[in-house]
Amino acid sequence: MSARLGTLQFIGNAGSPLDFHVFDDAIVVVEAGRRTNTGLAFGAIGGAIAVTTANRQVKARRAQADAVGNASAAALADAVDGAQLTPLDDIAEARLQKALAKGRKLKVRTRDGTSRTFRFASNRQDPGEVGRVLGAALGDRFVNEL
Repeated sequence: MSARLGTLQFIGNAGSPLDFHVFDDAIVVVEAGRRTNTGLAFGAIGGAIAVTTANRQVKARRAQADAVGNASAAALADAVDGAQLTPLDDIAEARLQKALAKGRKLKVRTRDGTSRTFRFASNRQDPGEVGRVLGAALGDRFVNEL
């Protein structure tokens, strides 16, 4: 059974919240579904509706994750709708970088070459906590550029 090292909160698609559950064998990403982005095509009102819908969806998925408790990464990914499981062995590198103002970004590149950027504000998620959790999980594949 895998041990949870920490849960980090980032900003996902269209500014919606995203949970990043880090285990000693995998990372599980829980975010709103891609269909919530369709409202963005309809201007400001559509964008507001899309973000509200995404927030509701993430809240429901957080409740699913809470119901699982401290189970393994695979159990969490199976229990939460739309959760994405990435084994730590598939991650080539992760870089924590400074962005504009208080913004920070985490760039994760997998061994197959795909890359994804996660954003967060340093006043909402402690960059030190991000570094501690990912450093413990990834070792020398994690680079803190702050």
